Amino acid sequence: TDVRETKPEEDHVAPLLALANQRMNDGHLLEPDRDSARYYLQEALHADPQSAAALDVKRTLASKLMEDARSAIDRRDFARALFVIEGADGIAAAANIEVLQNLTAAARKQADADAKTQLLKNANERLLQDRLIEPANDNAKYFYLTLKQLDPGNPALASVLQDLGTRLTAKARRALILGQLPAAKSWLDEAAAI
Repeated sequence: TDVRETKPEEDHVAPLLALANQRMNDGHLLEPDRDSARYYLQEALHADPQSAAALDVKRTLASKLMEDARSAIDRRDFARALFVIEGADGIAAAANIEVLQNLTAAARKQADADAKTQLLKNANERLLQDRLIEPANDNAKYFYLTLKQLDPGNPALASVLQDLGTRLTAKARRALILGQLPAAKSWLDEAAAI
């Protein structure tokens, strides 16, 4: 008879790998902490570091983690991308992790630049719409101050400030002509605040 000897480690590895594959299929690559594909794979590798089946699962998991990280980067979900990249440590190749870290940094830099561009665009649109100080959080002053806080050296700030100051002063002058002293003072206070 052909009796094959199996190592006790192999008996222990197969169910762990089955769980790892099941968790991958369910989308639980890294979470929950002690019930994820990564957890079961690490347990299998701990039991038998040379298991060919475990190394195959490791390659599959690495690929899925890289895909998940790229998807998060594309969605600009940088917290998720960094979480997945960190979780891929020890599973994916170091060079692949470095590529994803660089992609994340570049995408984050681009997202910051896009956000600043949008703030400037919003400030200029609100100036043209004569929405200088209202409504709250959607006016020229708000977008100007937000951009100034994020990017104090932005060269476009000077022209926005000039236009906003000119318009606020014109509102104060108009209120004075109409004899509306409290309104004039309010407009001048707004101009002074910026």
